Amino acid sequence: MQRKPRIMKHCMQCDGIFYVLPSRSKRKFCSIKCHNAYQVGKKKTGNYKANSGSFKKGNPSWIKGKTTSEETKQKQREAKLKKPVRHWLGKDRKDLSGEKNCNWKGEEAGYCPKHAWVKRQRGRPDICDECGKRGKTQWSNKDHKYRRVLEDYRALCASCHKKYDIKNNSKAKINK
Repeated sequence: MQRKPRIMKHCMQCDGIFYVLPSRSKRKFCSIKCHNAYQVGKKKTGNYKANSGSFKKGNPSWIKGKTTSEETKQKQREAKLKKPVRHWLGKDRKDLSGEKNCNWKGEEAGYCPKHAWVKRQRGRPDICDECGKRGKTQWSNKDHKYRRVLEDYRALCASCHKKYDIKNNSKAKINK
């Protein structure tokens, strides 16, 4: 592979020769070390007071030429904590839900989308229908045909769900 052509330049600090790509032709120094050495003793230009201490991180007063009040700082902190407003969240789009949605698969949908559909329709279950235990419960399909019929699903804890699937010869769904 052929190297791209380079431009020869002279360093402003050490007067050494260095080569750069044409896109980097504005470089004036051969290294960061030479650049920093060149900056020593130079007057800084800008809108801030030299050696005033107001150039510290987090205090943008050097930009405006005045100090930031506590009230303004508090408002800035509150603004950072606020989450962005998403106007479409939480709104029911009846015109795009169910069979009207372009991604609707109906009975052709898989195992996970159907369980997600049941969770949206019936909510998250609290108590296991089999043992009455509270905690992590799941929606289990009674007949293992996975149709979109809400009465075909019941709430079971993880251990009861696994036992039920093994007892009814649905071993393929256990590992999911």
